[in-house]
Amino acid sequence: MKRILQILLKFMGRPTCEEVNRFLAEYVEGTLPDDVRVKFDRHLSHCKCCGPFLDDYRSTIKFANSSQDIAIPEKLADSTIEFLRSHLKDA
Repeated sequence: MKRILQILLKFMGRPTCEEVNRFLAEYVEGTLPDDVRVKFDRHLSHCKCCGPFLDDYRSTIKFANSSQDIAIPEKLADSTIEFLRSHLKDA
C-alpha cells in the first residue's frame, strides 16, 4: 500500500520524466497494482492530454520494436547522442 501511495503522490505532485516513464512502462506492461491501474484508467477516460500521450507512447514502443533491423547512419547516431547529452544535462 505504501508503494501505491508513493506513486499517487508523485503523480499528483510534479513527477520527474523518469518517474512518468517508469509508471507508463508498468501500466503498458500490466504490472501496476490493480487499484492504481483502475484509477489511471478512470483518469484516461476523461483526460484530453493523457490518452493521446499514452497512444503515442505505445506507438513509439511498437515502432522501436519493429525498427531494430534498420541501420542508422553512424553520423546521425553520433549527432543525436551529442544533442541529447548537451540538452539533458541541464534538465
